[in-house]
Amino acid sequence: QLLPLLESLVSPVTLNQPSSSASTTYTPRIIGRPDTLSKYQGSVDGFCNFLREAIAVACEDPSTPATTGSILQQNIRKDSNRLQPLRRHGKDISRMMQSDGPYASKIIRTQQGFFCAAIFRAITFAAPVVHSHPPIFTVDDFQNLVKTLPIDQLVNMKALGTPNANRNPKKSKIVTVYWDESIRWEMWLKSEKPSFLDCITFIQATKSVEGSSSKKQSIFPQLGGLAGMLLAGDYAEVGLVSMPTITEMADICYKINKGAKAGLTCMQLLKVDETAEECRTAFKNIYKHVDKEFTDAEKEIMGFNVIMMEHALCKYSPAFSWNLFGKLNMNR
Repeated sequence: QLLPLLESLVSPVTLNQPSSSASTTYTPRIIGRPDTLSKYQGSVDGFCNFLREAIAVACEDPSTPATTGSILQQNIRKDSNRLQPLRRHGKDISRMMQSDGPYASKIIRTQQGFFCAAIFRAITFAAPVVHSHPPIFTVDDFQNLVKTLPIDQLVNMKALGTPNANRNPKKSKIVTVYWDESIRWEMWLKSEKPSFLDCITFIQATKSVEGSSSKKQSIFPQLGGLAGMLLAGDYAEVGLVSMPTITEMADICYKINKGAKAGLTCMQLLKVDETAEECRTAFKNIYKHVDKEFTDAEKEIMGFNVIMMEHALCKYSPAFSWNLFGKLNMNR
């Protein structure tokens, strides 16, 4: 479903929606020979075709049958968390961004708001509990869920790449740690509007290990490179923190060294043994190309910005690698 309008936060900010008339009329302008998979793969044009197909899915009626449209559209529809390149249209983030979620203005600045958002990005993303239970809860509420729900309802261990047992709240103290430390959020936000990089620094801050003057530990464990950036990206999308510049986002992609760089490599904009400057140039080039190639109406549906671009590159690389343009194969 399309994201609802969000209430104004620090400054008047809304997440745009396509008009109702767009929901049944968008036809992707696919570039390339219709009888080959090359129209999707291994090039800047292929990436743009990927985005256009995703716009078509984002604009459709929620009741659209799963087998409607191209094979690529069917794959995006089947698992939008993994394959929808339009960030705000992913199944889970669109649920969390609704007015009863942790990014709503009534709760976003509070300890509870940060706690619920952190739990989403570190533990529950792509797990059934996101849709089976309310997105706002107390620490006791979530501890009860941990006790009563099977682990596969709480955590998708593969959601962020390599399975990580430390994301399992049944076997760690991560939930109580998050709640105790989330009070820092309220104090931190009392200053002027933070930057995106400042937000990442806050999320990924460390503190001294008790009894040691040299050892450090994360204040919010499991919110490292990728998960921490995603959480900061959520706050930038709703306007609580500033949007990163193109250069800042490119440098983060290089540092994290995951899906966005792989997406640039798939398009042959980047070599495997790239430098930071080469990554910066590649990211800037694809961002500027998409900005020029798509209409304002299309970019409004996409939620086009640098955070959406990083997300889209991450989704392009698995779709390309798994050859999901030509077949239905989600058992990966």
